[in-house]
Amino acid sequence: MPIQTKTNSYSEISNILTTLQGVVSVQDIIDLILRIPQFEKRNLEGVDTGEKPWSPNDNQVTLSELYVDIEYQRIIRLMQLINKITKLGFFDITSAGAVDVAIRPRWGKPETKKYVWDGLRRCIMAGLCGYKQIKVSNYTHDLSLTSDMACQKVEARFFETRNTQEKMKPEEIWKAQVVQEIKRALDLLDLFKSCKIDCLGLVRRENPNDSEIKNLVNGFSLIDTMYFDEKKIARRHWEMSSNLIRQTFPSEPNISSAVFCGIAHLLHCNKNAHLSASGGYFTEEEIEISFREYGNGQVEDKKNDKIATLPIKRTRAPIQNDLKPCVSAEGKKTQSIAYNIVKEVLNAKNDLGEDALRNFGKDLHLNDTQIQLLEEGLEI
Repeated sequence: MPIQTKTNSYSEISNILTTLQGVVSVQDIIDLILRIPQFEKRNLEGVDTGEKPWSPNDNQVTLSELYVDIEYQRIIRLMQLINKITKLGFFDITSAGAVDVAIRPRWGKPETKKYVWDGLRRCIMAGLCGYKQIKVSNYTHDLSLTSDMACQKVEARFFETRNTQEKMKPEEIWKAQVVQEIKRALDLLDLFKSCKIDCLGLVRRENPNDSEIKNLVNGFSLIDTMYFDEKKIARRHWEMSSNLIRQTFPSEPNISSAVFCGIAHLLHCNKNAHLSASGGYFTEEEIEISFREYGNGQVEDKKNDKIATLPIKRTRAPIQNDLKPCVSAEGKKTQSIAYNIVKEVLNAKNDLGEDALRNFGKDLHLNDTQIQLLEEGLEI
């Protein structure tokens, strides 16, 4: 897929690199970065980026021959590549070794294509430093594979196996597992889709113009662990949690994994909580109203039958981090957030009294000491 853009802005190109999709020419990636003025002028903090002479070698290929299947690769983070080059002062083509390339069958096409399945960053850095070729280690796919997708799955498995030992982020491993169609990975992707949460571009690419989609920047492991926990939280509680966050904090582009999990935990425990004198729990409608009022800087005081301005020590709209307590019970981050939300957003203490609030804390499996810690440390 050609990279179609005329920009030479560092920030815009950096963003494009993080959102690439499909099959891309390695040379196109290099050429895109070289548009940035500091690269175009060959003036990268004193680094020698001039064109290097060709050194014929049976194990080398030109960078222009190589392609990359972005679907299972890590995100390309331009600043990290620049830092690696400038730290050393040059790109050491010898110590870089060979990059791993998979050759897919022709299947009637004019020629085979060579796909870098491991070593993309070394290819890019070599190109930025003036090299036109790089050493490769070739793997030829079995002719029994009948499609690019079948080859893609094999390469994704190679990539995961190689890089799991190199401290890949959990979400990067997950991305490679999605390509392999591993059930657990696909189940989590389905959750993200239904909750309109984008992780590494896998959700947004299907609906690029959906303004309701929020980005998951960090905290992937927390969601992954909680979603597949033995005491599984119902899908509708995850979806409602996402809806509440998107409706209450519409201007925030990212979603807090801790708040997302905290609200889902609250909704999960709510059915068994001792909060409402009428039904034993807050209704979903009551929760939605409370979040809407919180987003508007107000909260309903049911005891005195009035709307009161929320005692927030700020002159701005609330943000997701406001839902986190100043301190959390050790090892119970999401429970602490759930407790804070019940107290400050659902206004349980004013509506139902301290005993009801403490009972809910126990429903969250917080002990008296932990509840006391939260009470003393809570602050908005």
